[in-house]
This record gives sequence, structure tokens and C-alpha cells, in this order.
Amino acid sequence: MKKLLWVLILLLLPLTALAEDAESRRDGAFFYQIADGEAILTGCDWDAMQADSLYMFAEPPVSLEIPATLGGYPVTSIGGWVFCSLDGSPVDAPFDVVLPEGLRALDADTFAECFYAVKVTLPATLEIIPEGCFGLIEAEIDFPNGNPRYSCENGLLIDNTTQTLLYTAPSSHGNPLPAVRRLGDSSLANWLWDDDDDPVLPDTLESVGSYIFYDCGVTRVTFPDGITELSPYTFYCTDLQEVHLPASLREIPDYCFWNCQLIALTIPDGVTRIGAHAVDWFTGEIIGAVTLPASVEFVGYRAFPDECDVTALNPQVHFETATEYAERIPEYDWYGGEAADVLYSDGLFDYELSSRGAVLLDCSRFLNQPEVPDVLEIPSELGGTPVVAIAANALNTSESCADSLLFGIVLPEGVQRVEADAFQCCHAATQISFPSTLTMLAEGSFFHVYAEIDFPNGNPRYSCENGFLIDRDTQTLLYAAPSSQGQPIPAVRRLGDSALDNWKPAGNEIRLPDTLESIGPYALDGQYTGDFSPLAALILPDGVRELSDCSIYGCWEIQLLRFPATLTEIPAYCVANTGLGAVEIPEGVTRIGEFAFYYYDAAQTELSAVTLPASVTFVGYRAFPDGCEITALNPDTHFETEEEINQRNPDWAYFIP
Repeated sequence: MKKLLWVLILLLLPLTALAEDAESRRDGAFFYQIADGEAILTGCDWDAMQADSLYMFAEPPVSLEIPATLGGYPVTSIGGWVFCSLDGSPVDAPFDVVLPEGLRALDADTFAECFYAVKVTLPATLEIIPEGCFGLIEAEIDFPNGNPRYSCENGLLIDNTTQTLLYTAPSSHGNPLPAVRRLGDSSLANWLWDDDDDPVLPDTLESVGSYIFYDCGVTRVTFPDGITELSPYTFYCTDLQEVHLPASLREIPDYCFWNCQLIALTIPDGVTRIGAHAVDWFTGEIIGAVTLPASVEFVGYRAFPDECDVTALNPQVHFETATEYAERIPEYDWYGGEAADVLYSDGLFDYELSSRGAVLLDCSRFLNQPEVPDVLEIPSELGGTPVVAIAANALNTSESCADSLLFGIVLPEGVQRVEADAFQCCHAATQISFPSTLTMLAEGSFFHVYAEIDFPNGNPRYSCENGFLIDRDTQTLLYAAPSSQGQPIPAVRRLGDSALDNWKPAGNEIRLPDTLESIGPYALDGQYTGDFSPLAALILPDGVRELSDCSIYGCWEIQLLRFPATLTEIPAYCVANTGLGAVEIPEGVTRIGEFAFYYYDAAQTELSAVTLPASVTFVGYRAFPDGCEITALNPDTHFETEEEINQRNPDWAYFIP
């Protein structure tokens, strides 16, 4: 039950302008921000649209018209992922999008994953359409009032100023490509079909963007002379076997032929640089041998498959190391793009290689030894490569050892990251020792773990005192060890995912710190007292503004729950399967998610009636137990139907509490 995170900042706008009003505002079914007295559309409330007969019951294709003003401000920009169709499209059927005159800029991800759009109408005022803006959608493009910069004929959207092909609509298939200088990112998504081969590219072409041949079925491509620039991920085509590169090319960038099945490659004399993972692969055929011409001076980290025999005619060519690559890649791309997805083994451990080092994937063979040592020490190197990260489920022991087997775990110095679920169901661990080098420890790493935590060499970011593991940078409680039972919860701003699994209050009331602002999923899951007597109360302090799906799920014995006045939403499954006999929804809450207060056995629940304040505008499907009498003070409160949730979240049936 992941929440879709809206990308709310346009990269094209100055940061000073965005600082004017970063607060999200709402006008009807639309969310927006203000910059320099103008509105940036940042999101659409699909639930509100589903409640509107205009969208719900109209014959498809529905026309989704974006207003020219929001809150009295002119709409001049649209942010990323606004029309994403994965989580809650207005209808599970085709729809048109009409953008208003006055609009000047789109974001690179404005139409990302907008799968149901069949037509997009653009205004004459539009000045900026970034490459990749239309992603993998299959819509036709129209400028009914024309546009001084952009044109779309025969399904081919062109930036006439830069002579860049930005997008090909479905109607473009079969038409020759125009004489442009550049193919923009993802621009051939609808032009290439699986039965096309050796597509004819215009002789005017000078550069080619990313994802041009993404998963298109093409097996052979010939580039015209004149092309000097390719891009990362130009080819992401599992069927590609043969490519002819022009003599004008000077560089093959990082990941250029990623995930292709090239069986041979001739690198033209004149290429000076070959990027990291340039011809790396996932599956299929691999290049057995390649010769680098004397012009090549630099070869990036793992540019070719490990099995490939590389012959360099220039004895001074430099082959980049993993450490060097890690220093030049952006910090957000921690693993250096997609991992090679090649499984390696070293003794008892399985791992994969990233640009920074080895990532531990599995240690189950350690647990299947005839005699298991008392301590599982993760080696500092695997296959001669430093271990830098622990992957999800790498230390999951739920199916690998007997219940009586207990041992400690020691992570070596050098490990920097521990991913979510890394220790999930690691029931056998009694103590886990972390290194001082750890810089990222994800929430939810310790689901169903009963171990004590130790930092023998300290750590600048994380600490564990009285059994409470805290991320000091974010003031988040990540985990409570068994020794935390009966101790007061420290003054943190957030309870992380499953943070209080092992904690129990000293009495029959849970006291949360006044500093608390948000509570993660399953943070209070299944809370009961140390002697299993009923919990008298759970009081959420004023200041808590955010709960999560399943935050208080399964507190079976709780008798009183008080929400703070600062709360505006009670998310899906948030208080499901609790023993509440009554609940008071505070004024200010506008939305209650599906199954929020649901109880799996309607015959046992004591929650028989609830009053919704006038602020509540939306109640998700089966938010309350079957048979619960609901009084809504707002006559316009919308109660979601089964048909509507099927459209918004087709997988909901798998998560009935």
C-alpha cells in the first residue's frame, strides 16, 4: 500500500520563485502552488473527480479540461506526474486532456505514465516542452490555435527552434522521420513497432537522446554519418543485436547499450571515451570480444560484460575502477544506476556488484551449516570487493533455521547502507552490531526482529540507548529492542515503520512524546501491555499531523484513542482491527481512507456508531465496520463505492484486514 509521491517542483523555475509559496493549495479537484503570482498545477484529486458525474458516468473519452486559473491565479506551469494513471485515473477508460491558453511550461514528467490519455490539446502560449515530457503515453497531440515554437504534423511533435523531435504519436507510424537535428528522449516510443527493423534515420541527425529505442523490438540500427552524440540509455532494447556507429562519433556514454543482446560491436576510430556499463547487459547474448581503437583513452567501470575479451590498441587507455566511478556519479544514483543483476557467490554468501562495491544479497548457506557459529560475521570483502550495502531480505532467517537457533550478527566497517526489510523476520538474531561507517539505515529494516542493537565504534548519525535506535539527523525512532520495554519513548519527531514492535508501556496507557509530528506504517501495530491487560488509552499528542496506512493497525485491546486537532487525514487501514468501542473524529479531518476503522469480525467489534464532522469530504470504501451507524454532518460527504475503489486501486481485495 504504497502512496504515490507527487513531484511538486518544476526544475525549470528559479528556486527563489518557488520559495515564495511552497505550500500546496487546492481549488476544487486541483492542487497547486504559487510562484511569482502565478499558479503551478501540481496534482489532481482523482477521488473528487470520480465523485463527479461529469467524469464518472460520461461516455469515454472523457475530456479533462485544466482551468486557466486556480484560486484566482493564472495557471502558467504544470508539474511532474500530474496525470499519472497508475493510482486513480478519473476513469478506467480513454480520456482527453485539454490544457488552457496562458500555460507556458510543462515539466519533464508532466505526462509520465498517463496511460489512458488518447489526445492532448496544447495551447498557443506554450513555450517549454521538455524532452521526455510525454514518456510512454499513446496520445495524439493537437495545437488548435497553432504555436510559434512547436508543431505537430503526421503525429510528429517538433521543437522548431532547436530542430528536435520531441514525441511521436501513434498516427506517426509508417511516416518518414522529419529532417531534424536531434531525437529527444523517448521520442520514438510510438513510431517504432515490433516488426520494424533497421529504421531509417534522417541524414540531418546530429544527436540522439535517452530511451530512443526503449524495448522496441528492433534488432538492427544504422546511424547516419554526422551523429556526434549519443546519450545514456539510448538503447534499452533487449532485441538489439547489431548496430552500426558512424565515424563522426566521439563518445559512447554510460549505459548507452544497457540491457541489449549485442553479439558484436565495432567501435569507430575517433571514439575517445566509453562510459561505465556502456555495453553491460541483463540477459541474452553477450559480446565475446571487442577491440578498442587507438583513439580510446578512457573506459568506464564495467563498460563491457565480465566475459568479454577486451583488446586495447592504445596501451595508455585508462580503465575506471569502482571507486573512481563512485566518485563521479551523482549522489542520488547510489548504486550507479541499475545494478548489473548478476549474482555472485563467495563461500557462504551471495552478492551483486554496484559501482561502490559489493551488495550482500543472501546468507542462508551460513545458517544451513551442520554447526552454526554463535556469531554471523559479514565479511568486509566479497570476491575481493568491499561490502558497502545490505540488500532487502539479505538476513531474513524465517525459513532458514530452527526456532532454537540463536546467534549475533556483526556488520563490518565499510558498510554504508542497510535497505528496508534487510533484517525482516530475522528471528534468530539476538544482537546486531553496526559499523561507524553506516550512513543510511532504512525504516522498516527490523520487521519481526527481537535483537538488541549495538554500535561498538559509535556512529555520527545513529545511536541506540535504552534499546531505542534513533536517526539523529531526522529525529526518527527506527526500532525498539526488547530492552526498551517499560522505558519512556524518547523525544523524537517521527515513529518509523514498525518502530515499536518490541516496546511495551510500563502501565496500561501509551504515552507518546509531545515532540511527535508523524507516525509511520505499523508503528503501533499490535500494542498491548506487558502483562497483556487491556490498554486504557492511546493519546496522540497535539502536533501530530501525519499518520500512515496501518499506523495503529491491530491494537486489539485498546479502549480509548484520541486524535489530535492538527490531523487532516486518517489513512487507509490506519486503525483497522482495534478494539475501540467509540471514536471521535476531530474537526479538520477531511479524508478517511478505505478500511480505516474496519474490524475483520463485525460480530465482535464494539464500534457501533460514529459521527463525521462537517470537514470530512471523503470516506473510503468500508472505512468502518459493517453495521456501524455513520452520521455525516456534511451532506456532501462522498462515500466511496466498490466500483470506485476498483478503479482507483484494483488490488484492494488483497488487503482486506
